[in-house]
Amino acid sequence: MGGIARRFPPCVQGSEEVIVRKDRELFLLSLHMLASLNEGTPPSRRSAIILRRHAAPGEETLPLDELCCALIHRELGRSERVEIAA
Repeated sequence: MGGIARRFPPCVQGSEEVIVRKDRELFLLSLHMLASLNEGTPPSRRSAIILRRHAAPGEETLPLDELCCALIHRELGRSERVEIAA
């Protein structure tokens, strides 16, 4: 009866894996939106709403490029802001 585990993707088999997949999707969406903003293409309204709904408290009002960076940093395991020396 091991066939059941093979029919369903790993994200359905455990709640921890579902969270990892959701975070990965937000990470990829953030990267995609950041690339679009960099090219000068207006981001889709739907994507912006999804990112704002998953933003941490205090991040909802950030500009989209900064919000994308915050979500990317969070996914990469960084909790502090990275400052670039000019």
